[in-house]
Parts: sequence; structure tokens; C-alpha cells
Amino acid sequence: MFRGFFSTWAGLIINGLVTILLTRVLVHGLGNFYYGLWILVSSVLDYYGLLDMGMRYSLQRFVARYGGANERQALNETFMTGVSMAACIAAAAFILCGVLLVVLPGFFNLAGESRSLFRILLVIQTVTLALDFPARIMGAYLCGLHRFDLFNGAGITWGISRGLVFWAVIRLGGKVTSIAIAQLIIVALMFVLYWSFVKLADPGLSLGWKHTSWARTRELIHFSVFVFISDLGDRLRFYTGVIIISRMLSVALSTPWNVITKLMETFKMAFYPITGPLNTEANRLEGAKRFDESRKLFLRSTKFCVLLSFAGTTVLLTHGRDILHFWIGEGFAGNYNVLFVLTVGYCVMLMQSSSTVFLYVRSRHKLLAAWTLAEGIANLTLSIYWARHYGGIIGVALGTTVPLLIVRLGIQPFYTLHVMEVTWSEYLSKSLLRPALVSAGVLAIGSVTGLLRRAPNLPVFAAMMIALGLLFAALSYWIILDDDERESLRHRGQLILQRVRTQQT
Repeated sequence: MFRGFFSTWAGLIINGLVTILLTRVLVHGLGNFYYGLWILVSSVLDYYGLLDMGMRYSLQRFVARYGGANERQALNETFMTGVSMAACIAAAAFILCGVLLVVLPGFFNLAGESRSLFRILLVIQTVTLALDFPARIMGAYLCGLHRFDLFNGAGITWGISRGLVFWAVIRLGGKVTSIAIAQLIIVALMFVLYWSFVKLADPGLSLGWKHTSWARTRELIHFSVFVFISDLGDRLRFYTGVIIISRMLSVALSTPWNVITKLMETFKMAFYPITGPLNTEANRLEGAKRFDESRKLFLRSTKFCVLLSFAGTTVLLTHGRDILHFWIGEGFAGNYNVLFVLTVGYCVMLMQSSSTVFLYVRSRHKLLAAWTLAEGIANLTLSIYWARHYGGIIGVALGTTVPLLIVRLGIQPFYTLHVMEVTWSEYLSKSLLRPALVSAGVLAIGSVTGLLRRAPNLPVFAAMMIALGLLFAALSYWIILDDDERESLRHRGQLILQRVRTQQT
């Protein structure tokens, strides 16, 4: 789990930096309308992800369990069944594309050049996504085998390649269609890379359609049905904003919305180093019926999720204007109110990241799926209503945040504690209070030292961010970590130093 945690963090940092830099390049290189059109097509295609019906998450779960039990035949059948289903999903994507080519241009009131351009982008990105489906299956297989180093290595390769190629296309004067073609080529190469990593991680993997199993198909579908419902709720919650804004306001306004949601996605990505390895480790413990260790892992992982959520929220709420100003430009800092509203919602949701993992691990995700879908429908309804009422993207932000607060504070914690057989006193004392204390300490010290004031220039802003990060790290080490966790961290640090010294000599 330690190797997976740090390789995921490496991928997060590198891809986060690429995303931050690339968003600025694309916004200024394409302009608000064409960047907005690119994001609109991407948002539509995000719903194609529903076609996999939660298959990737389910595949990772079963691979982790069969790998832990060393069931070779079950692994072969699970992999080939997943690939076969990905091929069927790709075929369905092409059929759906034909329908959307007719329906969507009129729905978004596109005419003339923009209408033709929308259709071209939709076709190119559908082909891209069709290649990406089996690559995602292979990525889930790597995660199930606990090879997060290979999975994240592929992700880092994807991020850097995409950043460099997109930057080169913009520098050479390329337009949005050139960006789409470049992405298609990169995804095709990534397909080959993922396959080579799967063979490296599991040399004994046996291929062939003979391993495709109806029993495995039913097993995957049975678990993934409710993953699909939950995923549908997530997409209604997080990927309808651009569609609502483009339909009710304007395509150009989807650009500032996307910039802010990019920050939110970066905030969300910071939890992948925890939830990815956590999912595999928790499945391993549950499969071995080590339930007491599983409870302890739940409390410990929740503690770090709460800390990370509070830390990110502190930075975004106190320095959100600075981030928008130095990242994209002063004109985007005027959307801080939207950033503020979304940050509050994301904070509450991300605090519950660990509990979401454990509900899936214990196959108690049916109610999770139900309330996530209800939350997504409420988000869609409120976003449409408040977009009209407020006449801007702040209404869409409120439509996203209000259902999050109701569900993630009023329902999910109570149900998760019941499932995990954890008392509220344990939950508060071992998972919530110390992260809250650290965050309050950072706010107090930051207020006194001036670390929370507006930064006059980029170097000062960078120095303030580093200082806040170091302050969070120091207080977390002494207040949040238990004695055994501090000892484990010191031990890991010593091992890393020994390896570095060995390589130098």
C-alpha cells in the first residue's frame, strides 16, 4: 500500500501541474468560445462513461480478491470478460454517436461553422473514447493487482505527453480540431503501453476468448449495477454544469465554469493516493475476514481524508482569488464566489471519501447508489432553476453544493458508522477532532503571520503556499499522527535515504 500511495502522489503532482499549465495554454490559445466548445463536447462524452456500467470498479475489486487468493483461472476469466465487455461498449458508443450527431447541434442552438465543428469534434472524440475503454479495463486490472506504480506510470506518461503535444499544437497555430486529433493519437499509443504493463505485471495471464465467462459476466454485472447507478448520480452532479450553462446561458460562459471545476477536480485528485490503494487493501482485509483491522483502517484513512479536505478548503477559500488571478488572469478572479460555493460542497464530499470506499468493499453500496442518484437529480433540477433565478453560473454552483451538504452530512456518516460498527465517540476522537484542531491552528497562525492575505505577486504567493504547506505538515506530524504512525514514517524515510545512498555509491 505504501508503494501505491507514493506512486499515486507522484502521478498526482505531475499531472496536476500539467493540467494547471495546460488549461491556461488552451484557454488563451483557443479563446473562450472554442475552448468552451471543446469542453462542451468533452462533457457530453463524459456520459459515454456510463456505458461501462461501473465495470472498472467492479473489475478492480474482483481482481484484488482473486489475486489475494491466487486463483489463476478466475483472474484470466475476469480479465478477458472485462475486455470483451469493453469491446461491446465501444460498439455502443458509435451507435450513440450517430444519434447525438443529429440531436445535439439543435439542442445547443449551434449553427453554421460551430454546428459543423461540433459534429467533427464529437466523431473524433468518440473514436478516442472507443480506444480508451479497453485501456481503462487494463488500468483497473493493474490496480487490482496492486501495481499502482505501473498504473500511475502510464498516467504520468499520458499527462506529460498530452501537455507537450497540446502545447506544441497551440504554438504551431493549431485549432481545436488539431487538439482532438492529437489526443486520438496519444490514446492509441497509451493503449499499447497499458497492454505492455499488464503483461509485465502478470506474465502468467492467459488470453483467448475461451476465458470469456458468462459466470464472470454475471458476477461483474451483479456488483456493478449499483456502481452504475452511483456513477450516474455523480455525472449528473459534476458533468451537467457545462451542458446547462451552454444550453441556458452561452457556450462562452462554460469556460470560466470549467476553469473553476478544473480546480475542484485537482482538489478531488488529491484523494486518489488514499482511495486507490485503500480500495485494494480494504478488499484484501475483508476477503481474509480481518474485520478488526479493517475497522482500524477505516478510522485511520478517514482521519487523513478529513485532514486533506480541510487543508485544501483552507487554501481555496483564503487564496482562491490569487489562484485564479495567477493561473488564468485577473478577469477570472471575479468568479471567486462560484469557487467559494463549490469548495464548500467538495469539502464535505471529500471528507467522506474513505467511507464511500468501505461501503463498496462491504457490498453495502445499494443505498449509496440510491442517495447519490437522488443527489444528482436534485443537482440537475436546482441548477436549472437557480441558473434562471440568478442569471449566471453561481446558480449552477448552488445547485451542486446544496444537495452535497444535505446528503454527505445528514445521511452518509450515520449509515457508514452503522455498517462499520464504529461509535460516534470513536469517529470523532480518532478521525475528526485532530484534523479540525490542526486546521484551526493553521488559520490562527496564518492570520497572525499574514499568510492568509492577498499576495502582491507570484513569487510571494508561491512562498505563502509553501509556508502554509509546511505548517500543515508540521502540525499534522505532531498532532494527528499516532506514535506508531510517526515511527512507521521515520522508518520509511530511513529506508529511502539508505536506497539513495546505495545508488550514489
